[in-house]
Amino acid sequence: MKLLRSGILVFSVTALVFASCSQDEPVMSTPDGSGREISFSACSPTHSRGASVAEVSDEFHLVAADDSASVLHCAVETTPMGGLMSRAMSITTPDAITKIGVIAHASWYGPLLMDNDLYERDASGVFKSREVRFWIDDADATVDFYAFTPYNLSGVTFPSTKESTRLSYAVPQESADQQDFLLAVEKNVKGNYKQAVGLDFRHLLAGVKVRFAEMPVGWSVKSITLEGVHRSGNIDFAADNLTWVYDDAADGLVSATADVTSETLFMVLPQSLSSDSAPIKMTIEMFDGANVKTYRHDIVSANWTMGNITTYSISVSNYEFSIDDESPVLDAHYVIYKTNINARNLPAGKEWTVTCVADTDKPVTIQLQSDMNIYAKDGFWTDRIYEGESDVASARGESKLTLSGSGSFPVAIFLPENVGNETRDISLSIAVDGRNNPVEDISLKQLKPAWTSSNYGWEQIDDGTMGEYGFKWDRIAYYGYVYTINSFNRDSYKAYCQSVIDENNAQSYASIGTYPYKYISSRYYIKINYNLLSNLRDRAVSETDGLDNTVNLYKLAGSATTGSFETVVSSILKTEAGHTTEHAFRLGNGARDEAPAPTGDNINGSPAVGECVKKNRFNLQKTTSPEGDVSLTPIIATSDIVWYLPAVDQFSNIPAEIVSPVTASECWSSTAVGNGASAYLGNRTLEDRLVEHKVRAVRKRPL
Repeated sequence: MKLLRSGILVFSVTALVFASCSQDEPVMSTPDGSGREISFSACSPTHSRGASVAEVSDEFHLVAADDSASVLHCAVETTPMGGLMSRAMSITTPDAITKIGVIAHASWYGPLLMDNDLYERDASGVFKSREVRFWIDDADATVDFYAFTPYNLSGVTFPSTKESTRLSYAVPQESADQQDFLLAVEKNVKGNYKQAVGLDFRHLLAGVKVRFAEMPVGWSVKSITLEGVHRSGNIDFAADNLTWVYDDAADGLVSATADVTSETLFMVLPQSLSSDSAPIKMTIEMFDGANVKTYRHDIVSANWTMGNITTYSISVSNYEFSIDDESPVLDAHYVIYKTNINARNLPAGKEWTVTCVADTDKPVTIQLQSDMNIYAKDGFWTDRIYEGESDVASARGESKLTLSGSGSFPVAIFLPENVGNETRDISLSIAVDGRNNPVEDISLKQLKPAWTSSNYGWEQIDDGTMGEYGFKWDRIAYYGYVYTINSFNRDSYKAYCQSVIDENNAQSYASIGTYPYKYISSRYYIKINYNLLSNLRDRAVSETDGLDNTVNLYKLAGSATTGSFETVVSSILKTEAGHTTEHAFRLGNGARDEAPAPTGDNINGSPAVGECVKKNRFNLQKTTSPEGDVSLTPIIATSDIVWYLPAVDQFSNIPAEIVSPVTASECWSSTAVGNGASAYLGNRTLEDRLVEHKVRAVRKRPL
């Protein structure tokens, strides 16, 4: 026969404990004033002992019977009972108890003085019985009182003689039929007490609560069962150490099958599991809006203690996460991978976190596409934001991104280059509520370069990037600075316009001029003259060294190679109140009080060398004008240009194992000719510089 001893036998909760009444309290007499009727009272507690904080003791998952990927998460915690509990209600005041049953052993009377006599609370709060019992005028006589509530609880069998103080109880199977069971003991009360006896109730059972902390819309609980529990036992209610002795094997079942709500309470015998115990099998049936799924878990560790509630807090954690591409393979250069993370079955507002994990000293980062800066949206792999010499922020998000709810979330993942000899594995580890164990990992792969015997490596994937060779433009554009020049700001305004030119390495084709404003005043403009870039001379004529060609072209044209200079100038906004959506520079149109209108043909294509340079790492330079206007400029040191447009002769050594074969006749080389109009394709064919062709990048093997 198994014994179970509870570590907490007496439990008092604010406004719920029935403490013994003081001897100084007035006598509560019978209606005839004799004071002889035995009665009972509920006294207010002298202090509260029920303010314990819940402690999480375990976590596990319930797995769907027909789908191992579909799981419910469960966190287990134990708290003191917050009241005299029943399934239907939580009693918060002593007045909520209306009926009690009392067993009394009197020293002067051989049989039971009270044999589960019914006592009911009257309007004054005193419990009285229709079967009146009286005190006797004998201080040496004593009475032991044992009070139980609720009265005549189904499944309880009381002893019928004074010789036994052991009752038995069988827990109903259905939670709807289960109730809390409480006992109050007052021993050695003098036979001439002649007052209402105060009662201090304690819980005899343990509470097991199954709570559904969250469910997606359309989900519902069909049933809950706990199999392998003790359902019948007996207890000596007169013992100082209240201990249940089980009358059955641990093979019973309790269930909730009707009106299952977001919170179901089982009132069961206290019991615990040890290493040699059979597990308690928890089964939950859920309706997911389309089908009924059965989730199961074997509980191997449990300690359901007397007077406490063990809560199994369930969350629907068969969350589904995916990205638009099932198994993306990404290239070796610096990559901005844009995709959607699709989240399903998460309630609105439920937070989840994506963490990027990769074997690189430069972290993989993630951000919402809506949070990308305008240059990243245009294909620049931007790393950090600098203000002066200070590194002030990331320009590509962080390694973690927290989102919430279900839906499709457009994200951008920034991958540093992979210049090793192995494919790099990257994981998007997704966890809900910051749990230690990830809910799901989404895997990405980043290729290594396709290395050649001459130690340079090709990008492996044809990503469809197209561009003209460029440097054959006749466009001239004027961007007017919209602040009027006077003697106080002349130098500072001109210096700021020059700083915009310098930061964009645009000195070779941009200059500062003035245009009239309001007849007697003037304003500055930045003149962008692309004609000045058409004479390349010997800057990009190497037939073997594409890096030298690419760097020299970037030194000459700076942001003109990436088409970003006009973007920078036109994106600078005013900061003055009420005008923050207005531009600090406006493209001239030749009207009065405006800068001159553009001349020449618009530049419609992106230069191939610029599209190639954007496969490298840029930073953003933050600058503030005298008026407080802020500009962000993409900058790259020439030493950071490591992926470049190959020279014409480099196309003769293309690795066979490359993922997307390179067709030399379709691709621009970086090699130009001195006629100001042509450049070589990879097969040595001369082509007009304004025709678009494919762009493929290579890099030297790091030392």
